[in-house]
Amino acid sequence: MYTVQNDKLPFAAIHGDPDVRVPGKTRFGPAALILPILERYNYRTLPDFLRVFRFDRQVAKVLWDLLKVRDIRDYMLKNIHFEVPLIRKLLFLRDVRKIVPALRLRDLKFAHKVGGIRPQLIDKVSCRLLMGEAKINPGNGVVFNMTPSPGGTSCLENAEIDMRTIAEFLGATIDEVALKSELLGEDSEHGQADFTGVVLEGNKLADSIPG
Repeated sequence: MYTVQNDKLPFAAIHGDPDVRVPGKTRFGPAALILPILERYNYRTLPDFLRVFRFDRQVAKVLWDLLKVRDIRDYMLKNIHFEVPLIRKLLFLRDVRKIVPALRLRDLKFAHKVGGIRPQLIDKVSCRLLMGEAKINPGNGVVFNMTPSPGGTSCLENAEIDMRTIAEFLGATIDEVALKSELLGEDSEHGQADFTGVVLEGNKLADSIPG
């Protein structure tokens, strides 16, 4: 269940998803902090962050412009409060009740050391924060992705696109039948998926619409 996203923020609004690893549990989010590291919970990546961050006048202007936007400023402050013991569950409960009004405080439990770092790009020429997703492909077989939030809505498509890019670079072939079978699986209610209703559109799997 997803609530309506604020266009001024590069993050999804409060939402809940079934935890695929823990049956019967639901994960709610987001909780986002601005952290000067490249890997969550690994502060040894601070020097690497500073090396790639390249703080200068343009970056300072972008950050200042962001802080002047009330929605962004309030969002940053709220997520800092989510890290404060004693009050963080109460604050987060208030958000989650937008989805589950009957949720109680004892129903919530913060996940320990779950989550990672999602980079956010800055256009230093136009001095603005880049929203949405980005893909960097230098052509040497390595692909870097910056997924949108929520990333789960596009991760499978990005994986397929990257797989095809890397396969082309390596001169490898893809078992298209096995790929479709893995992606579409078998519908227990309606039987085996009908692949005739699926076509490749560029690098994407898309439903074909009969004319």
